Amino acid sequence: MGISTSPAGRARARANINITPLVDVVLVLLIVFLVAAPVLMKQHEVSLPDRDATGIGLPPITVAVHGDGNVSIDADGRETTVLLIDLAPTVRPLLDAHPGRMIVLDVQPELPYQIAVETIDTLRSAGGGRVTLARE
Repeated sequence: MGISTSPAGRARARANINITPLVDVVLVLLIVFLVAAPVLMKQHEVSLPDRDATGIGLPPITVAVHGDGNVSIDADGRETTVLLIDLAPTVRPLLDAHPGRMIVLDVQPELPYQIAVETIDTLRSAGGGRVTLARE
């Protein structure tokens, strides 16, 4: 601010606007948006099933793993209980009849994590490519 004197002899203040801080803030925001734009534009690959996939439209096969080592398999309204070791031979014919059919795995919360992972591996080795975890 500058001070000038008027013809009457009184001092009068002149207001000058300093725009340097405003320009600094605008430049920082511009840099932030330039850096953030590529991160926000990142694309993810998603594989969707074909319209003609044979397992689409059928109800899923529900597999429930219990703490006592038994596994309940519900396919087409028929429920079967088998041991975990007999899971692959029981599920394989169901998946061979309709490849691409989804399997919904219901694991009890008290079940060890290792058994849940082994069950998923068993279902995938039997031909279940689409295994989904669910909890009712």
